[in-house]
Amino acid sequence: MFHVNIKQSENADNKIILNDDFVVQLLVGANKMERNIDTTKFNNIGQFTSSLEFGKYAASLRNSVIMASGSNYIVVCTSSEIFAKQINEFELNYGYEDFMEVLLGKAKKVFALDKTQQARVLDVLRKR
Repeated sequence: MFHVNIKQSENADNKIILNDDFVVQLLVGANKMERNIDTTKFNNIGQFTSSLEFGKYAASLRNSVIMASGSNYIVVCTSSEIFAKQINEFELNYGYEDFMEVLLGKAKKVFALDKTQQARVLDVLRKR
């Protein structure tokens, strides 16, 4: 029984920490103009931190910045792996689509990574 619990938590962790190849695919599919539009709107996130409906969503993203935007997703970067895991776990359990629709005007999934993974992934992209 104990072994099963460990395995389940390892599987959950795999969903919370994004695979570098997956992030590269997200970045390749992203659009710079979309990112610029989303970033402008994302900067208004502070207006939602005291909202009863969306406060927890806004609070979880307030220390992140948009790295890339696609038509139905954004990739955000945080200062630490802990924050990135929290955002990805929140996306997995609750989803950000409704909040993104209010904030950005489009329902989008949120994928998070930390600065270390960001540097690694950008290095992979540059070498291609």
